[in-house]
Amino acid sequence: QAVANLLADAIARKHVEEELAASETNYREVFNAVNDMIAVHDKETGCILDANSTFCNTFGYTPDEVRQLVVGEFSAGSPSYTQADALRWLSRAATEGPQLFEWLCKKKNGDLFWADVNLKRAIVRGEERVLAVVRDIAARKRAQKEVLYLRILLSNVFNSMPSLLAVVDADGRIIQWNQKAEEVTGVAAGEAIGESLDAVLSGFDGEMERVREAIRSRRTQS
Repeated sequence: QAVANLLADAIARKHVEEELAASETNYREVFNAVNDMIAVHDKETGCILDANSTFCNTFGYTPDEVRQLVVGEFSAGSPSYTQADALRWLSRAATEGPQLFEWLCKKKNGDLFWADVNLKRAIVRGEERVLAVVRDIAARKRAQKEVLYLRILLSNVFNSMPSLLAVVDADGRIIQWNQKAEEVTGVAAGEAIGESLDAVLSGFDGEMERVREAIRSRRTQS
């Protein structure tokens, strides 16, 4: 009977080991198939316990190297992007709930890139951890910079025109007012914007219907 019990225990342990091995394989397959960078942090210390292939490949470290480094090594190190700042975010995620913010990251070769970081508590392998999902937003940052550049360029062109220029919305309210308009009328842009064009330009009330028709028809009114 004792031998039978030992044999049964051995078989049970074998089944458990096989299930754990299968579970680990499934975990790894899913973990490494995700396109976003993922790091698993200790909830108390913030130490990196694991990272997926995308994380390692993007930052240029091996999995073993990642586990030996602190979060500051993956950060720009400039004010607001230091090890201390990272630990504060991790602490908030552990105690207050999910945190979403932009972070300036640093690769092993020193290259910097912007990322969205989503921190949240999660159960990983039966333990409560803080999961960091990191997404490269360099393309979005470039697009935002280009849009800002174009806005500044258009604003400079608009304000450099020698004629009085005003842009109005569908209701005839001013949304742009150039520097020449300020000089001619004596009304600052901050005062004009949001007001009806005929209220700011005296004697223009008889022209408002033509302005509205130009907006409706999208045709020049002469």
